[in-house]
Amino acid sequence: MAQGVVNPKNVFTKSMILITLFRDSKVPIFSLLASLPLVLSTVSCTDKEADRALADEVEQKQAEFEALKRDLTAKNEEIRRVSEEVSEMEAAIRNLQRLQKQELEITKEYNDLKKYEDEVKATIAMIDASLTAWRTATRSSLIGSTLGVIDLGGGKILNDPVILEVSDDSVRFQTQGAETVVKLAELPIEIRERLADESLVIQKLQIERSQK
Repeated sequence: MAQGVVNPKNVFTKSMILITLFRDSKVPIFSLLASLPLVLSTVSCTDKEADRALADEVEQKQAEFEALKRDLTAKNEEIRRVSEEVSEMEAAIRNLQRLQKQELEITKEYNDLKKYEDEVKATIAMIDASLTAWRTATRSSLIGSTLGVIDLGGGKILNDPVILEVSDDSVRFQTQGAETVVKLAELPIEIRERLADESLVIQKLQIERSQK
């Protein structure tokens, strides 16, 4: 109720109480009428105080309500922020799990490749040992052999050279009482094959592989 407005209900109630008192005490009606302004004045003052108290209470409740709204807004904002952080953490965890899975897969692939590499190295070492033994035996068996006439090209000819020593890149011959060293690459292919020229063997393997 607005301040300064008399509540009719209060006026009626207090007026009825006053009339009842005067009726029971048999006070003259003129005296009753004369006291009505005092009653109305008392009611008016009482209503103003009640209105002021009510207005103060409403203002206080309104302030509390606004404070509660601000607090609720802040709490909602905090919930939103925490939710975003949780989502980011969940995404980071998923990404970490994906990277860990990739790491395991790469580690397995690496281990498989390392194992394969070790097997290849072992195979190569075994083949190389076999080839070395075969090459050494073959060349040793040729020491003292006579190869007949060898045309080295460019007018250089070896007549009945005798093999004295065979290395990985050259052959030492004795011909006509003198020794001469000839590189394997300068000899005819058929002689190089007999001398177990490793470079020629590799070349033949590459040619065969390219023709497949």
